[in-house]
Amino acid sequence: MTLSKLDQAALNAGIAVDFTNANGEQVRINDDTKRALLAVMNTPEGKTPPLPAVQVFAARARRQLTPQGKGEFRWQLLTEQGKGFSGTLQGGETLALPPRLPQGYHAFTLQQGKNSGARASSLRHRGVICLSH
Repeated sequence: MTLSKLDQAALNAGIAVDFTNANGEQVRINDDTKRALLAVMNTPEGKTPPLPAVQVFAARARRQLTPQGKGEFRWQLLTEQGKGFSGTLQGGETLALPPRLPQGYHAFTLQQGKNSGARASSLRHRGVICLSH
């Protein structure tokens, strides 16, 4: 089965294209729903997001992210406890997460481009980092 660009973009962003309902029937997610979810995630149709929507790290795993893309990205990490970290890096460059992050779900934002002006062009990717033992 060949996937459409929309279905491939959805899968790349971690969005299911179908599911099994409570009656055991296979249900296909409609295209409008996939487009709306991709828009909220700021992942244009046919584009692969720079990072997965959720990244889980086990206790002894290397805690690093490598955003895909070109150019400079600004990143921000906000822990469940409210402590913030931020910085910049280039697409394809590895970001080592701050040491001694506590176990939990932490918000991660990756941004690139301009946010304002008549010809604004920006990418904003939001995700969750889960640290477990």
